[in-house]
Amino acid sequence: MQRFILLSGLLWCAAFGGSSEAAVVMYDNFGEFQSDLNTFGMDRENILLDDKDGPLIEDGITVQGMTHQSDRIFDITGDEMLTVEASGHAFIDAEDGSFGFATISPNDETEFFSAFAFHIKTEDRAANFTITVDGMDSGGVPLSESFDASGSGFFGVIGTNGELFRSLTIETEDANQIADLRQLRVAVGELEQANLLPEPASLGIWSLVVVGGCAAGRIRKRASRRGK
Repeated sequence: MQRFILLSGLLWCAAFGGSSEAAVVMYDNFGEFQSDLNTFGMDRENILLDDKDGPLIEDGITVQGMTHQSDRIFDITGDEMLTVEASGHAFIDAEDGSFGFATISPNDETEFFSAFAFHIKTEDRAANFTITVDGMDSGGVPLSESFDASGSGFFGVIGTNGELFRSLTIETEDANQIADLRQLRVAVGELEQANLLPEPASLGIWSLVVVGGCAAGRIRKRASRRGK
């Protein structure tokens, strides 16, 4: 049972003019995660992966899920062709069996989330991976926080001081170590949680941060494979 707390540094202060202290917490215990959601007044939603032949994308580099109450669509983008397996408890795996990188983000670029959780099954029981969230702190300053994790099981992240996230990325240290992702849960966030409403230009910068992070992850993954 572990809980990791990281106080972030300030990013791009010259451009954005100051920031509030950010506190992003990672969990590997569902009970503690849910307890703190309750403490911070956050409502958890399940992300449904099987929409019964509806409009969600179920095969491709990007697949989709939808929150069961607010009907918000989330994209899950990997470094392999992904597919949603709808038998029993729906989960995401790769068409060739496993993958090593996934970024989860709201499909609508104006939407955010304040907490996210998932269950991961790794090929190697001791596989190492990183969890990275990108977004902004409560003062509207972009932030990026990464946490080390390992093995199969539950993991979650909460922004405990008004942080809002645009994406969460899971990347394994070794190639193709994610057997599947399932039980995706999210607490959606609103811009009003922050101390300021960002200008449209700032939203564009956050989009670039997310896209850049995805691209960097894929480049690192391809480089890793070439080196093996």
